[in-house]
Amino acid sequence: MKPTLSLLTVLTVLIVCKAFAEATSEGNSELDDRNSPKYKLIFFYPQTRAEAARMMFKLADVPFEDIRIFEDEWVELKPTTPFGQLPVLEFDGHKLAQSFAINRYLARKFGTFDYINF
Repeated sequence: MKPTLSLLTVLTVLIVCKAFAEATSEGNSELDDRNSPKYKLIFFYPQTRAEAARMMFKLADVPFEDIRIFEDEWVELKPTTPFGQLPVLEFDGHKLAQSFAINRYLARKFGTFDYINF
């Protein structure tokens, strides 16, 4: 079965792309912070709900570890995740779960939150 993108996912990705284009054209100094945390984005393969977060990292040119989990790995990983679900963003010893929470955090961290009103 092929994964399909919902209209909400497509709209979210478009909004994120527009916001990053506007924010980076203004020269956001927070994106240049070299002391920023090391990020790990953990999600199911194929990418689905974490796609907007992946795009935010790429557009902000912030390095992150892209960890894709297959079904056979999920059984072991599930008890270690918040709420027993993916995606999860790990940084500075914290684990942030749920795609909208992750997107909101990254939008604030990368300085695009003022452009995204959700």
